[in-house]
Order: sequence, then structure tokens, then C-alpha cells
Amino acid sequence: MPAPGAGYGPAVGQLDAVEALKYGWAAFTKNLGPYLVVTLASLALLAAISVGGMLLDGGFNAAVETADPDNPFAGAFSPWSTVANIVTTVIGSVISVGMLRMSFDVLDGRKAELGRLFQGYPVGAAILVSIIVGVLTSVGMMLCILPGIVAAVALVFATSHAVDHGRGIGESLTGSLNLVKDNLGPVIIWLLLALVAAIIGVCCTLGLGLLVVGPVISISTAYAYRVLTGGQVRTPA
Repeated sequence: MPAPGAGYGPAVGQLDAVEALKYGWAAFTKNLGPYLVVTLASLALLAAISVGGMLLDGGFNAAVETADPDNPFAGAFSPWSTVANIVTTVIGSVISVGMLRMSFDVLDGRKAELGRLFQGYPVGAAILVSIIVGVLTSVGMMLCILPGIVAAVALVFATSHAVDHGRGIGESLTGSLNLVKDNLGPVIIWLLLALVAAIIGVCCTLGLGLLVVGPVISISTAYAYRVLTGGQVRTPA
């Protein structure tokens, strides 16, 4: 049996934003099945939970508005939607962690496999890291947006630390902070390019681009992390 793909050859510590996204696209197209299954299933599940929360809130909000029609905030609190948002946040974190595991496998020269979504790393710690990053980013966005952007950038590699190197929660968070701090320029360029590509991909395809954006960015994140930490990057199998 031949060995996994030959080394891809990026210079250690030198992150090329365009190359990271090109690698993400190439790896995605060679592993369409597993990535599309995960993405389609997650989008359907998250949408169903969100819609269910809104439907359950319909009767509750009507009752609040009827009881106090002069209250400008009547109906603003949506309990079931709040619960749905919490559930979708957790599920989204679980899915993103599993997809990142597949992405690191691809960088190792393996084919992406659904059976390895939650194997070979401390799953619980990785999910908690992903949730913490999501919560910090969301809270920061509510505090004048800028703190949320800072959190998203500073912690972009936290989950990668947990998945690829099996780090604990604290070590994953501080590891990402240090990695971004030491490579701030290339990381920001990569994130901005990824954001632009994602917006164009989704807007120009009436939302269908979501099926591509998630996997490509996941693979690109794994690629960026490996390059910046001097890890292995092989040609997509």
C-alpha cells in the first residue's frame, strides 16, 4: 500500500493566506462525501432546532403581549428560542470539532472518514474549548462588537490545539493567544481573505455555498495551524 501523499511543502511558520484556502478547496473536492454528509446533517439539525424554538415561542409571546400591551419589551424575551440557541451553539461546537478532526486527517495524507470524527483526541476538552471560544466571541460581539472580533481572532486556533495536540482547555486558549500574537499579520490577512471568500461564496449561490464554506474553512484552519506550528502538511489524498 503506498504511503500517504507526499509533503505539500509550505515553509515552516510562513502562512500564505491564498495557499491556505487553495489547499482547503483542493482537499474538500477530494473528500466531498464525508464533508457534505456532516454539513448537510448539521445544517438540517440546527435549522430544525431553531425553527422549533420559534414555533414554541409563538404562543408564549402572544400571551405576554396580551397581558401587557403597553410594555415596549413585551415578547422580546423568547424562552424557547433562547434554549434553542444554547442547544444549537453546543451542537455546532461538537460538529465543528469533529470536522476539524477530519481536516487534520486530510493534512496527514488520509482520506476524511466519518468514523474518525470523535477519535484520537480528548473530545470533551476540545468541545469545551470550542464552546468557550463561541461564548467569548458572542459576548464580545454584544459589547460593541470589537471585543468579539478580538476574541475570534485571538482564539482562532484554540480548538486546533485541543484536537491536533490533545491540549487541555487552559493550554489550548493560551496556546492560540501566543500563536496569533507571534503571527498577527499573516493570521489577519488569512482570516480576512477567508471571510471575503465565504461571503462571496454564500451570497453568489443563494446560500448553497454554506455546503462548501464550512468544510473549506475548517481544512484551511487546520492547514494554517500546522504551517504556523511547523507540523506535517501532506498533499490531499
